[in-house]
Amino acid sequence: YGNINLEDMMSNFLSWYRSAKYTATFVTYDVGRATRKAITKYERGIDINNCGCKRPDENGNGSLMRILPLVYYIYYNKITTTDEIVRLVNDISSLTHAHEISKLGCYIYTRFILFLLNGYNKNYHMENLKQQFQEKLLSTKRDGMENVIKHLERLGFFTAPASTKFHLSVKGGLMEHSWNVCN
Repeated sequence: YGNINLEDMMSNFLSWYRSAKYTATFVTYDVGRATRKAITKYERGIDINNCGCKRPDENGNGSLMRILPLVYYIYYNKITTTDEIVRLVNDISSLTHAHEISKLGCYIYTRFILFLLNGYNKNYHMENLKQQFQEKLLSTKRDGMENVIKHLERLGFFTAPASTKFHLSVKGGLMEHSWNVCN
């Protein structure tokens, strides 16, 4: 399936940015600030390892929007080690978005799509997470924990969203958010 050439990718980003290459309409539009800044650095001869924006106020979704091809590369090349997946995601995100939050967003998205490509579905994920959450509670060995779990079930804790409009405003979001905080 070939190798990933970061230098070639940045060169192609520059062609896209300056010449609208690879666009369907022959017009480059909606270039985010961090993407523009990183491509401009590359154009001025800055090493690709130093082009990606690193400050918190330079975070954006540009690297997230173009990470999907990497997911297929990982999947079809049967790359399964966490270290290798993290390295690949970080390398590609960092071309334009090198802040840890941007890289983490790309990693989470990559893992989720790999999860789906491997035949799982979100309902399976939620059931698996619910089981892990209950096991974590039971591992405290506190008296009455079974009743706490039953009470959480009756209250809808395992299916409730974390919020109505913002983060994890989806079925099971409260449980997922609680799990993430716990870990």
